[in-house]
Amino acid sequence: MPLKGIPFSDLDAILSEMNSLFERMFSSRELVPQLEVASWSPPVDIYETGEEIVLSAELPGVREEDIKLEIEGNELVISGERRLEEGGARGNWSRMERFYGPFERRFLLPAKVDKERISATLSQGVLEVHLPKLEEKRAKRIAIKIEK
Repeated sequence: MPLKGIPFSDLDAILSEMNSLFERMFSSRELVPQLEVASWSPPVDIYETGEEIVLSAELPGVREEDIKLEIEGNELVISGERRLEEGGARGNWSRMERFYGPFERRFLLPAKVDKERISATLSQGVLEVHLPKLEEKRAKRIAIKIEK
């Protein structure tokens, strides 16, 4: 779909300049240290069952010791870092599309979550956090005593 008001020759020049810019950016080894410290945000899925809320975060390449899971007030905080491995064949990058560096995600906990029973597992690069629901308190019937 052509852009209104922009001649094709100008559009070609713009696209050519953008391609050249991206080539220079991603072929430069000086950019790698900057990418290493860039923050990123792991994708998360959340679903609910009758007994719990389950949060699954994709953390491929992140080691267990580099993940921190905390409760701060009414928030669940997942933070950590995916480290860029150095040396060997990985030292001469020709392309880098994955994100490295620190990350943090915060989620407001609903009142129905039992904070004392939260558990988490890490398997095949997926962190799964189980947030058990508090048991619902049933209404207690109070007997009425009739005085005569």
